Amino acid sequence: MFVHAGRLVRAALLALLLTAAAATPALSVSPATTRPAEVANAATAAPKAPSAGVAVIYRVSGAPYYRVHNALLLEERAGVGIKVAHVGVWPANTKKPPVQEFWVCKNPQSATCPTPKRSNWRLDSYRNYSAQPCPSSGGVTYCPGPFIAYRSSAGTHNGAFACWRPANSTTCSKTWPGDNRIYQSSGTLRVLHYANPNPPAHAPHNNRGSYANHPGDFKFLVHTVPGPVSAQRICYLRGTC
Repeated sequence: MFVHAGRLVRAALLALLLTAAAATPALSVSPATTRPAEVANAATAAPKAPSAGVAVIYRVSGAPYYRVHNALLLEERAGVGIKVAHVGVWPANTKKPPVQEFWVCKNPQSATCPTPKRSNWRLDSYRNYSAQPCPSSGGVTYCPGPFIAYRSSAGTHNGAFACWRPANSTTCSKTWPGDNRIYQSSGTLRVLHYANPNPPAHAPHNNRGSYANHPGDFKFLVHTVPGPVSAQRICYLRGTC
């Protein structure tokens, strides 16, 4: 009897302990356990580089000058050249102009130069926007934001976003206002790009700042574009951001 009674008491105590354990809230997971997931989420959410802009410095066979072309850098191949993207023509009636992608090679006629390519552009050198000191204008320093195409009365060009001042505003915001937000707008756009501030006298009048007698004449500059102006990120136009 006493043995049986002892077993009953132990069974009752065990049942009480199990009931209490079920009612107790689960312990929180330790930081060491959650850290890998947090790191993975941060990596996934990390923003892309603000600008992959590049200045392509090249020569056209027979021409007495160097040219510079601002574009989005897509790929680099040592000893061969670079693949870039840009908007060359922006029709006035669209917010999404077509993007052209092509190679600029050291030897454009070589079989190692991939296609599509600019067969008459011989690559001299190229300069990544992100490797250059941020230029200043009017006492304000601007670092390259998203690489954009922009259209104004002066034509279609490409560069890195610097800031946007809407009409009737005194502030030029360095935050990209969003895709489809600058379209035939009367505000003022500032961009960063490579150009020659003192182009040679024999340079054609069309976009004279893209010509130079020496590659070192091209500088990383702040350029002000008065409205009406349209602008879009190249990655948005390509569907890659």
